[in-house]
Amino acid sequence: MTARAPHFTLVVLVVISTIVPRGVGQQCPAADFGTPIRLGKGAVGHGDRAVEFSPDGQTLAVATAIGVALYDVKTTREIGRLTGSTVGGVHDVAFSPDGAILASTGVGQIELWDLTTRRNIATLIERNRRVRYGISAIAISPDGRTIASGDQEGRIKLWDVESRVDIATINGHGKEVSSVMFSPDGTMLASGSADDTVKLWDVGTRRSIAARFKRFVTRRHIATLRGDTGLVESVTFSPDGKILAAGSPEGVNLWDVKTKRNSGVLHGLGGKKSSWVDAVRFSHDGSLLAAASADSQVILWAVHGRLSTILNASSEKVTGTFARPTVALHGHEGGVYSVAFSPDGAMLASASSGGGLNKRWKSSPPADPGWNRSVKLWVLTPTPSPNVAIKRYQEIASLPEHMGPIDDIWFLADGAKIASESSGKIRLWDIKTGNYLDTLPKYTNPRNPRLAVAWQDGSPPQLRETAAGRVIAELQEHTGKVSAVAYSADGAILALGSDNGTVRLWEIETGRLRGILSGGMGAVTDVKFSPNGARAVTLSTAQNQSGGKVIKLWNVERGLTVATPNARVYSARYIAFSPSGKILALPARDNTISLWNTDRGLKIAALVGHTDAVYAMAFSPDETKLASAGLKDRTVRLWEVQTGKIIAVLPHMWYVFAVAFSPDGAILASGGSGDVSLRLWDGKTGQPITALHGHGGTIRKIVFAADGGTLASASDDGTVLLWKVPALLESTE
Repeated sequence: MTARAPHFTLVVLVVISTIVPRGVGQQCPAADFGTPIRLGKGAVGHGDRAVEFSPDGQTLAVATAIGVALYDVKTTREIGRLTGSTVGGVHDVAFSPDGAILASTGVGQIELWDLTTRRNIATLIERNRRVRYGISAIAISPDGRTIASGDQEGRIKLWDVESRVDIATINGHGKEVSSVMFSPDGTMLASGSADDTVKLWDVGTRRSIAARFKRFVTRRHIATLRGDTGLVESVTFSPDGKILAAGSPEGVNLWDVKTKRNSGVLHGLGGKKSSWVDAVRFSHDGSLLAAASADSQVILWAVHGRLSTILNASSEKVTGTFARPTVALHGHEGGVYSVAFSPDGAMLASASSGGGLNKRWKSSPPADPGWNRSVKLWVLTPTPSPNVAIKRYQEIASLPEHMGPIDDIWFLADGAKIASESSGKIRLWDIKTGNYLDTLPKYTNPRNPRLAVAWQDGSPPQLRETAAGRVIAELQEHTGKVSAVAYSADGAILALGSDNGTVRLWEIETGRLRGILSGGMGAVTDVKFSPNGARAVTLSTAQNQSGGKVIKLWNVERGLTVATPNARVYSARYIAFSPSGKILALPARDNTISLWNTDRGLKIAALVGHTDAVYAMAFSPDETKLASAGLKDRTVRLWEVQTGKIIAVLPHMWYVFAVAFSPDGAILASGGSGDVSLRLWDGKTGQPITALHGHGGTIRKIVFAADGGTLASASDDGTVLLWKVPALLESTE
């Protein structure tokens, strides 16, 4: 747990008291008719300017998948959220020099916000439509009159802030423009691109009013700066405009702006080659350069001749105009991709892609640069405090509950809480209020959150209390490395798959070995229990005749193979048991779905109709219907189980990843990518009921509460939405 941010004498901080209108995306009482409760703050955007301090230093803006979050720097509390067109999320943010306007950019739009009213005042338009190409970079000129944007097609556009129209198109890059930056005097624009170049452009002449509004104004290409870069992720000018720095896979390249000569590459501590650098920023006084690194750290360099004496770097060997690295800030779990200095230089903000591996007990997966995302605040020039001893470079705050994509969700047995799994962690939430309650290890028992399994290579797995960490039992009879974990639906049995081709079944309460599933398997990758616990399906690395993983259906009590279906399944999440456990549905290589009788181990039907891979399936509560989600064929198909006939084909705009029936079977819910809507259908006929909007990323999981009163949807935007079903149905009448 990090300490609260201390008071800084160098920063004048005021809590902003503007009331934010309530709406989708903000936590609200469950009684609000038809308005969902959102769990989580949203995954942080992945631009090199995903975090930004306001010019007065009082506010920190954070780009997220559900809008722009505004934090009071002093208290680190969220004081507002700017939510416009959230599909695809916000990648970068930029304040106007006077702090009155904030610009945010996502996949297909640039939005301008009035920070006094917290209202959207413009969405930049190109030829009477929204920006057609994905926006990948944004910057505001020093005089606040011009916005520069880069897109995924290699174009740069200049926009007039007052008229909200594009006044110039700059072509020259061959690939995506990943970063743009105005020089301090506003006469030049630097752009970095995936085409491995940095370019300088003359943007200083604003001509007459008539010329400004011409669509294609010629802009002089000053220079193409080359160095040891690779694709360029971020560019920045020093405050005096003399140095240009660029972050890339090779580290930080430096150029002398006047001569256009490359001054070399900055490396990490000890002279080691830097890891992939996603963002570079100078402090406002030019004394420090910060680099966001993919190896989970922020590296700070002292600019020679400024603070080198204060930072004890004056005696170090100088590279160009820089001393050796001053310090590396550690604390993020995954790659850091955005950094920003406060205006007075007292603090640094950094954003991370997260992930992470518990080095001792493996209760989370290996680091993945696309997952759990966090924002941290670091103190650079501490002020003595009588209450808290703050050291330079200390982490003073980690903004709460910014998560990565949600992998799974489930309601707890008490009916009062819901769990979400993301980035190797399980978070518990109060259903009524939406408040965060606790964080648990990844392999916690879904039915009994007080227990979890953990293991260390070379040591037996352990059953542990999640709160105290006390060891309840050591599973001494386990062999090989743990490669799969599953709990039975009632939470009584734990299955541990191993890389030696076996699955051991353990009683949770006693730690006693219940049985072993073995024979004909490679390393076990997945285990899934039937709802009644009588059967289990395993997937392993051995190949079957279809070229997929070997699938085995097991009698759990006797430890015997019931069937070895010849299907092509990549993960247990793509298969489905019927509520009684009597039927198993498996997607096949030819896009058909095979149904199996789990008592006899016989294939009883093949459902033909999908034209692409099936990614999710769900049986109706009475087992008479099966809903299947097609990926690229963009449909949900509703089947009659007994006859194998299609009842209805339900269209989606794009890929479909999740389906679920309500407990009474009256509603079928589906969700996916594209417009990221959650769609409700009549569970018997497939007729559309309504489409729900609120997520900013692909919907991965849908689940109803046991009483059918609440519907939960989990998304790549890092949040879960809780919808009140009665209110939804009443609003459609």
